[in-house]
Amino acid sequence: MFLTASHGTVEQLENAIEVNPSFILPVLRESRPIFNGDLLEKYRNARPSKKSLEKFIETTESSLAITQRLLELQSELPSIIYPLILRLRAVYLTEALLDGKEHSTMGFMELLFKAGFSRKQASELIAVFRCVRGSKPAPKTTLSHQDMIRLFDVVEDSYQRVGGKWEKLA
Repeated sequence: MFLTASHGTVEQLENAIEVNPSFILPVLRESRPIFNGDLLEKYRNARPSKKSLEKFIETTESSLAITQRLLELQSELPSIIYPLILRLRAVYLTEALLDGKEHSTMGFMELLFKAGFSRKQASELIAVFRCVRGSKPAPKTTLSHQDMIRLFDVVEDSYQRVGGKWEKLA
């Protein structure tokens, strides 16, 4: 990540961290400096504030309400899988930030395994998510509507944990 006039200013970076810490802070922590390493180090150790995560909390609640309605209507699985995996990823990243831990694909998959999804089912969830994200037809899947309810519960439980940690922030 470059902090130059053509790629952004320190002020823009600080604003981005305040507006969307769940996305920006993990990127900064994974960045490798070419120059301005001290500046990058300052932001690598930044912690999200209660205010900076407020919009995330609001949008997650809204997203879960909409997805719950999709579940009630028994919508097609891809239209349920995509928002749930997207939100679970965001919640997972946010929780890792709040806990000061590294995030990883395996850590994310562990959330699914702990909820009882097999490796095959977890792979199917990710495959459908990627196809929908890429505007491609979703592959056939062995997942059921009951699996979507379980996935919803995983997202909701993870969100509740993060919400509790968010409440304790200054």
